Amino acid sequence: MKFKKLLASACTALLIGLGLSVVAMSPASAHDGVLTGTAQCEADGTYTVTWTYNQTNTPDGMETDVKVVASSPSGSSFNLAHGIWLNAWAEHAGNYPGVATQTGNYTTQFKQVGIIGTATTATVRVQIDYHNGPNSGYAEGSVSLDGKCTPPLTSVTPPAPVWVDECGPNNGYWSYTDTDQYSYNALPTGEITVSPKPGYVFPEGTTTWLQETDSNELCPLGPANPVAVIDADCGTATVALTNPGENILTASYVVNVDGKFYQAYAVEQGKQEVVNLTFGEDTGIHKVEVFQAETSAWKSIAKADVKSDCIPPQPKDKVVVTETTPEVDCENEVGEELPTTITTVTTPYVWDGEAYVLDTANAETVETEGTYVVTEDDIADLDCPVVVPPTEEPPVTVPPTDTTVPTVPAQVVSAAVAPVLAATGVSAAPIFWLTGGAFAVAIGALGIVLGLRRRQVHNEG
Repeated sequence: MKFKKLLASACTALLIGLGLSVVAMSPASAHDGVLTGTAQCEADGTYTVTWTYNQTNTPDGMETDVKVVASSPSGSSFNLAHGIWLNAWAEHAGNYPGVATQTGNYTTQFKQVGIIGTATTATVRVQIDYHNGPNSGYAEGSVSLDGKCTPPLTSVTPPAPVWVDECGPNNGYWSYTDTDQYSYNALPTGEITVSPKPGYVFPEGTTTWLQETDSNELCPLGPANPVAVIDADCGTATVALTNPGENILTASYVVNVDGKFYQAYAVEQGKQEVVNLTFGEDTGIHKVEVFQAETSAWKSIAKADVKSDCIPPQPKDKVVVTETTPEVDCENEVGEELPTTITTVTTPYVWDGEAYVLDTANAETVETEGTYVVTEDDIADLDCPVVVPPTEEPPVTVPPTDTTVPTVPAQVVSAAVAPVLAATGVSAAPIFWLTGGAFAVAIGALGIVLGLRRRQVHNEG
């Protein structure tokens, strides 16, 4: 047993010396897991720790939720499903696709990446929740780091900056170009320094600091009427410096931007110098001013304000409203209300870098119910058949008449026709009824005539 402890101590010391890993673990109970880890320095100057988690003393088939609940140092992350999950109950796995659902005792590995190269310790704490089992438990792991994980440096030599000191007061400046390997820092005192960026180193003996002083040399007189024209546009300005050539002297100009020296220019006889200025978007109003050098002072000969807010106001959303027209047929009536659908499409505008365009991807469509009232023109256009209602004829009044028919004895008729019927052999019954009916009609007509005659006589009397 002592030999094993000595061997473990020796291995721990060896790992620390190699800058790899030392693991400390503290299981909370007999059922909880054990965390161990090993560290590796990556080429990008960060550590990666590979953690091994062993779920122990857990009955076969028992489900466990295992997730990372704490870690250090800050800024590191894990290659786990949803960032923290090592294992899950079967009923939880649906909420976390890709998470393992092992049961009982098992072993799994995961990585902690992006650990800063100066870190000296990496820790992880996981929480274990049992399904229908013991209370929640925890397992912790700790790995010691040497804090010296840095990427290999690339040697680079920066070019020396150039001091530019043209005629004019306080206008000396350093000319240089920054790169992704080194950067310069020029100070108003005339000092300049250069420093390597991360991943780079300067060779031994490289000059990293210089200083110069402005000569403040006066510039020669310019022409009697030098010309400076500033054409200001949104975000830009063009400054035209012209020497009309009235004498042989060189025209000297100084351009200031926002009250500070920008550049000095010497324009030869009969020539022109054009200066193009560009300003960042939404950086305010910039003041550009041109001075001409004189014997004892600088004379302002042109100035202008340059706006940098170049994006016009966003137009109001475009709103298009359409309404469906229902189909009218001969079953409908004038004034009848029919349902319609009103569609309102609202489309915003978006800036595409040059102009506002309709943002159709974010258009919003809203449908509401409306009402359409049937008009006379709607019905007239259908050419429906015209329905004429029936008319009722006025009643006709007939004056009453005397319809009394004199009765003729049947025996008279029988006696008259009996000899004829006997000779022909025809039965007398039908003949009787026929002749009787005709006789009755004749008697009725005679009665009507007599009645009319009687009324006429009565009227005349």
